[in-house]
Amino acid sequence: MKKNEKIVLTEGDNKFAIRFFSEDKTKPIMFCFPYIGGNSNCYRKLSDKLLPYVNIAAIDPPGHGVVNGKLMQNINELVEVYYKGLQKYINGKFYIFGHSLGGIISYLLTARFEQEGQIPESVFISAATPPSRIPYEIENMPQFETDEGIKKELLALGGKYAQLVNSNSIFLFSSLRIIKADYKLVRSLDVKQSPSLHTQSYILFSHEDEVADAKFIKEWKKYCQNSEVITVTGNHNYIEENTIEIGKIVSDRIKNRNSYFIGQGD
Repeated sequence: MKKNEKIVLTEGDNKFAIRFFSEDKTKPIMFCFPYIGGNSNCYRKLSDKLLPYVNIAAIDPPGHGVVNGKLMQNINELVEVYYKGLQKYINGKFYIFGHSLGGIISYLLTARFEQEGQIPESVFISAATPPSRIPYEIENMPQFETDEGIKKELLALGGKYAQLVNSNSIFLFSSLRIIKADYKLVRSLDVKQSPSLHTQSYILFSHEDEVADAKFIKEWKKYCQNSEVITVTGNHNYIEENTIEIGKIVSDRIKNRNSYFIGQGD
């Protein structure tokens, strides 16, 4: 952990952790949600690029990262856990960022905040399949239901994922259990109940992404009334491997939002 880094565990039956990469409370907070099988550490590199502008608060979902306990398998129930658990940390402006599964979570959580009149400054939905395409994605992803299928997918991603499979360690078996539970979160999404957001939404995607099909990304505009679709470079793991570009894209949007509100107040 870095010197100013802090982890807090929320209360309640389905605890989750928030990793603050800075304790600077003068900046707006940005809640960041991980991909399938991921945890708060996936935002470590990106946080370095964004800390001048926001206080990064990355999430360890229930049963992930530093959090012991049961894994959740219903996405709406998880969103409600997040909504209630994050309330005490919101005191002014806040942003939401999510990658892959985290992007779907961010979309649903933003809708939940909007229901209660709590409007985020903006939401960043990264490398996430639009709700309308998720049934097709599930149909084409039966490999995520078995350990062997998941291992093949991890090997195909290469890098640290292939190393994890080849290690055959306790961490591998823990990861398999988490990935299967997260996949069930995706399956639990009721696309017929997909809300429409009013919050300023930024949709990030890559043509090189082997998971979230680029040709369907613009369908997010059906669900985000005020949106900008942004092309980035890199494979599905660009959130960790291309932090310079992603950091600039996100920080530029944050600065533009801040400039807009300063101008409105003049």
